Amino acid sequence: SLFEFQRAAAETAQQAKAYFAAGDYERAESLFSILLQDEAAADRLAHYCNRSACRLKLGHHDDAAADARVALEISPDAVKAHFRLASALVERAERCSGAEGSGRRAEAAAACSAALALHPGHAQLLALAARCAEEGTSAPAAESAAPPAPTAGDGDNGGVAEEDYA
Repeated sequence: SLFEFQRAAAETAQQAKAYFAAGDYERAESLFSILLQDEAAADRLAHYCNRSACRLKLGHHDDAAADARVALEISPDAVKAHFRLASALVERAERCSGAEGSGRRAEAAAACSAALALHPGHAQLLALAARCAEEGTSAPAAESAAPPAPTAGDGDNGGVAEEDYA
């Protein structure tokens, strides 16, 4: 029945979040990918944002950015999607040099600006925007300078802080 299918999907989403919380990003990514096979799923926005977070943790920055872009197609005002996109682009930019790095950094800054327009004054977004503004960084930023790591969320679009996640 439809009810059983929806219940199974909810249980799968909870398991994916548990894997993420335990640091098993590959399993979490796999489960979010399974959930995204259902094109009628009500939580597609959350699943794309969460899979993007998994991919960020795995260092798959281009895939993380692609998921964030799909999430933004679903909901252009999704703060978490803007944050995921900017995070992925900043991480990638910090590993690139020359024009490619500058282009990705500019795109990341635009994603940060869009997110800050929706959620002004948000500390993580401001920290990420500061990273976007840094010029000439070709090595990964120090861990202490990075905003808190992305977490698999509950799908709300209110913010990106860890306390917003289930």
